[in-house]
Amino acid sequence: MASSPAVTEAPPAPPKPAFSLMTVLREWCDALVITILLAMFIRTFLVELYKIPSGSMSPTLVGGQVVETDYNRDGRADLLMLGDGSALLFVNDGSRLVAHGRVTIAPEERARYESAGAIVERDDRILVNKFAYWWRAPRRGELVVFKVPGRIWSPDRPIYIKRCVGLPGEHIGLAADGRLEIDGKRVEEPLFFRAQHYSAAPGLQDKAVENNQIYVFGDNTLNSYDSRYWGGVPLNHLRGRPFFRYFPLGKMMFLNSD
Repeated sequence: MASSPAVTEAPPAPPKPAFSLMTVLREWCDALVITILLAMFIRTFLVELYKIPSGSMSPTLVGGQVVETDYNRDGRADLLMLGDGSALLFVNDGSRLVAHGRVTIAPEERARYESAGAIVERDDRILVNKFAYWWRAPRRGELVVFKVPGRIWSPDRPIYIKRCVGLPGEHIGLAADGRLEIDGKRVEEPLFFRAQHYSAAPGLQDKAVENNQIYVFGDNTLNSYDSRYWGGVPLNHLRGRPFFRYFPLGKMMFLNSD
């Protein structure tokens, strides 16, 4: 009769390592250092965060006191940028906000907005692609962030954001209705320029853009200090291309040329 096979016992499990507070702290410190280094690398070479401090790029990017209201009673939300006794009105045409001009805001009207909590201090925050122009020049219609040229530089506003409207070597001007013209022809692309009208500035008509520069205008043409007044931006002053608005949270969106 065959004997039963011998039963062997499993080896005892190795003891669990004793909990070490120093080990946990060291692991957390390592992770923190790696996170900080990664954040520094991203901010230095890839992406930077900017806050919009003024209304020169409204309604695309907003900075200042605003009211969203159906100003013309057509069922769509318009935008008022408040000033002293007046406001810049941007009317919603169903697809975008279009500059309508300056309107008077009576004290009692402003008081109604205040009592309703409709006045908002809005300073948009954006992400900027810092390497966008390492390998190519800006395209017309793109938003650009740049170091302010030396002739208008000031320590309180060293960086501007505007929209690229003129490329190196082009002749730039404005038609009688404020539409952008390049080399004597109206600009039709990107679509933004079909609805955008600019206010004229002395000496702008048929202005030649230097070969190493671009021309930039603010979308809020009634309240923007830009190339209409002080000329071009050297290409080596470009800091990057804004591509995403991350604040306010309800206004998060990708930014494009249209």
